[in-house]
Amino acid sequence: MYVVLDCVEGREALYQNPLDLKNVAMALAKFHEASKDIGYYDKKAWLAKWWKDY
Repeated sequence: MYVVLDCVEGREALYQNPLDLKNVAMALAKFHEASKDIGYYDKKAWLAKWWKDY
């Protein structure tokens, strides 16, 4: 489960553009590294009480 927010203004990447492709790959790598230690919930236990967390 995750939450996505519009926090950064930007534009859609053009995958035909090598520079855009490089930037997308670098951003995805940073996102992957940043999420390494994020825990997770047991889905069955979490579904009944998710509204309390949000």
